[in-house]
Amino acid sequence: MRKFLGGQYLILGIIVGAIAGGLVGSIYPDFAVKLHFLGALFLNALKMIVLPLIIVSITLSIMNAGRLGSLGVKTLLYYLLTTGIAVFIGITVVLFIQPGDGSMLLTGNVPDIVSQ
Repeated sequence: MRKFLGGQYLILGIIVGAIAGGLVGSIYPDFAVKLHFLGALFLNALKMIVLPLIIVSITLSIMNAGRLGSLGVKTLLYYLLTTGIAVFIGITVVLFIQPGDGSMLLTGNVPDIVSQ
């Protein structure tokens, strides 16, 4: 088994977990609902890891940009430029589409003028 997986036990664990979760959810749905907290714990732990990982990687990249010379500076400028463009596009789209404006319709608190 060790030679077959080559030390990749994480992949095996993910596959077994997905299959087990699907089986438990389809055979014992009430029990699966009670185990919902495990999924919430996993996602919260994942969120706690992702943000520091991104911040550290960006910080280390900026610190090492000087050692890379012109390629590092070009990479940093490219990153900052594309991030700025993405933020500009995101803000522009949100201003035009205005997501969340129709959320009053979902709560049942609809003004009289709209419900007529």
